[in-house]
Amino acid sequence: MFAVYLLSTKTGNHTYVGSTRCVPSRLKRHNSGRGGRTTKGKQWVLVACVHGFQSRARACQFERYIKKKARGSQRGHTAVQNRFMKLMNTFEHFREQWNGALRLRCVDHSMIGPKLLNFEHLFTQDQE
Repeated sequence: MFAVYLLSTKTGNHTYVGSTRCVPSRLKRHNSGRGGRTTKGKQWVLVACVHGFQSRARACQFERYIKKKARGSQRGHTAVQNRFMKLMNTFEHFREQWNGALRLRCVDHSMIGPKLLNFEHLFTQDQE
């Protein structure tokens, strides 16, 4: 199974979307400087991830859709809030298209802010 994840710097000014089989080890690689070239030199926190992609191709399709849809921003929101809204809208779209096979986990609510928690009904509960 593959996952798509949303990272943010602690200030919320920079975001990164990627896909992997193992989100915790990928986050460690990003924070150790061995991540993608756009993530080097920053400390990242995991904001949200979507699990349940049956193939890398499906995860990459979802990732590309978020990146494409993330251009442009809404006034009064940080970069991470804008990217999160795109992730949520994409999640709802693909979940219906793929018969509910995807699961969303929001890890850091503080990065998102109270205005965006109207998506909370989509989150799976943390089991950790």
